[in-house]
Amino acid sequence: MEEQIRRTSQGLRMAYFFFWLLPVVLMIVGETEGDWVGLYADDPLFSYGWEGSSILLAFLCVPLALKLLPWMLKRKIDRLSLPKALRLYGRWGVMQLFLLELPVVVGMLVYYLMMSNTGILCSLIALAASLFVCRAKNACGEICISNERNSLSERRQKKYKEIFKYQLILFTHTLMKPSYFVNDRLYLRAVEPEDLQVLYAIENDPQSWDISNFTVPYSKYLLKQYIENSQCDMFADKQLRLMIVRKSDRQVLGTVDITDFVPLHARGEVGIVIRKEFQRNGYGKDALTLLCDYAFGFLYMKQLAAHIIADNEASLHLFESCGFVRCGLLREWWCIGGSFKDVVLMQRLRL
Repeated sequence: MEEQIRRTSQGLRMAYFFFWLLPVVLMIVGETEGDWVGLYADDPLFSYGWEGSSILLAFLCVPLALKLLPWMLKRKIDRLSLPKALRLYGRWGVMQLFLLELPVVVGMLVYYLMMSNTGILCSLIALAASLFVCRAKNACGEICISNERNSLSERRQKKYKEIFKYQLILFTHTLMKPSYFVNDRLYLRAVEPEDLQVLYAIENDPQSWDISNFTVPYSKYLLKQYIENSQCDMFADKQLRLMIVRKSDRQVLGTVDITDFVPLHARGEVGIVIRKEFQRNGYGKDALTLLCDYAFGFLYMKQLAAHIIADNEASLHLFESCGFVRCGLLREWWCIGGSFKDVVLMQRLRL
């Protein structure tokens, strides 16, 4: 699924690039003062007809393009699987840009051939509208509103939630630079259905039970329910779980979390798990640094805390390298292997 999202995102970016390339080329050619510039400026009948055509195209194509994607999703979502919906989303996204390209090209031709300001005005309107076409979150907002008003079926609500999640990813890849979640070696992303097996292995590692409140294994059913029901909203879930992925081969390295999030006090607790085969490569520090940058730079949290076993020198060094400081010691806080262990309380404040 992630690969399909990447391909769809690349296709939309390429279409968006060519959408802007064509008017730039026309402007460069027109400004060179070729023989064709002003060719029909002295023909009022011809000019009047083409000015009316450019106005009509702008009047029809701009509203249609802005409403095309939400209408398509509402009509097709019940009959398509998620991969097919993503492919359709990409095709109709290109169709939106094509609709806007028509008044842009015609308007610029009217401007240079008839020397009419009406043409350039229609082109600018269509170009301005293109800035909003790829914003998938607008379509998602309309879908969610329709969802609440019409009391849609449970199946349709679930499909809308999935479409919303992947449209948000597409929007991020297409128009936003996800700098908070990316560095040179890895990136952080939301949990996807394909991560079920990885989460199952991590959550059912008995070594992790020693530092958690769980004493029995997780079932795949429960993990699947967790993935499906997650709202991808830290303020609603009171937690945030992100997958750590290596950029070179898109290998999942582990997970990093913010739990026990308290919006009132702008604080939360951090946890990180790197799979055994990928440990001691600096991935933990990279992931923890990205998470802290997001928490302090975007969410504007005041502090993050972590509980670490006193004799776990590797974890203590990891958190200290990311700006955490030791601020307390909890005596015999965790029972591990039948004996009670001291736990170091670490904290990082936003300065």
